[in-house]
Amino acid sequence: MSKRFGRQRQDSIALFGEAAYTDVHDAGLTGMRYAVGLGLRYQTPIGPLRLEYGYNPDQRPGEPQGTFHIGFGFSS
Repeated sequence: MSKRFGRQRQDSIALFGEAAYTDVHDAGLTGMRYAVGLGLRYQTPIGPLRLEYGYNPDQRPGEPQGTFHIGFGFSS
């Protein structure tokens, strides 16, 4: 789920939240992993360029607190 805020025609800011199962053997709510984040999007002539940071609000041992992602193209 994301919410985009357009500042100009070529760029925007996106707030997002994600939830996913990381263990197929634990399909209950305890198996869900969550992330929230902020992304910057810039529209180029051949598709959007994305710079995003996802924060891990329930960090487990060995997991990073957050991760940067750079992407090109549309995301679902």
